[in-house]
Amino acid sequence: MTRPKVAFLQEKIMELKQALFFDLSGAVLKLPTSLTNVLHVDEVGQVWFFISRPSQHVNEFSKSFLSRLDFYKKGKSFYLHLLGKASIINDPEEINNVIGLSDPDKQEAVNRMILVKLEIEDIYYYPVRTAL
Repeated sequence: MTRPKVAFLQEKIMELKQALFFDLSGAVLKLPTSLTNVLHVDEVGQVWFFISRPSQHVNEFSKSFLSRLDFYKKGKSFYLHLLGKASIINDPEEINNVIGLSDPDKQEAVNRMILVKLEIEDIYYYPVRTAL
């Protein structure tokens, strides 16, 4: 992704901030669909966010899988769908090396939530048309 596209994407994602997360893998055990808030969009356009920790142990899930984030916010002039490869980041050392993640967020990732990184493969940007 080129720098102007990344900057545009960062701006639009952080403007909407909240998305529905979908695990699109073919696995029998999938992460549940959940509402999430984006923590950070890095300089290469990867989207970082938390999802709630399910009752199963994290290691029972695929570490990488196809997923989708659907962004929509009432009153905004656009909505956004992102498709790509999601990766569960659960190694404490790897979490501590994530640039752009605050120390409290790093603690949250280790103790209570699941940190997910989405490497974007497809972007769908939809302007909202208003009735005249």
